[in-house]
Formats: sequence, C-alpha cells, structure tokens
Amino acid sequence: MGYYNTVILRFGLDPADFEDTIIDPLESDGVFIYEVVQKYEQIKCPYCKSDKVYRHDVRYTEYNCTHNDNLREILRVRKTRFNKRYRVLY
Repeated sequence: MGYYNTVILRFGLDPADFEDTIIDPLESDGVFIYEVVQKYEQIKCPYCKSDKVYRHDVRYTEYNCTHNDNLREILRVRKTRFNKRYRVLY
C-alpha cells in the first residue's frame, strides 16, 4: 500500500518540502522505513554568494519517528549536496 506525502504530516514536516511521490514503507525486523526525497532548488554559495554551484552528491538522513514501543518508524530523507565549481582560496 503506497502513501503520498500526506504521511509526512504525521511526522510533523511540511509536505511542500518534499517531492510528491508514492511512499511505500519498507518493513525490516518490525521497523517501518519511509523513504522520501527532499526538493532542491539551485542555490547560491552561503560563503561567497556565487551561483556557480552544482549538484555534487546525495546523502541520507534518518529520523526516528517512533511513537510507541510496538511500532517503530524511521523517516529516511534523501538530501541533495552541492559543491562549488571554482574554489576560491582565501
């Protein structure tokens, strides 16, 4: 059974920050894992304000969203990492 981003509301997050896809929970040893993808926009470098950044990699962050001992839930968020095209030495 798949869910849309409305399941993210249960964890107290804003569904507008994530891509609108069907979320199928993965079950492993009594733990339900929900995988979601965070939206990304072209950003500027926080240090030099340059817009010459590119999508470098992705990383996964897991949040324990367990409400009781009988049902363990983990929210796994895929975040985009950025890097600068040209490094400026200070």
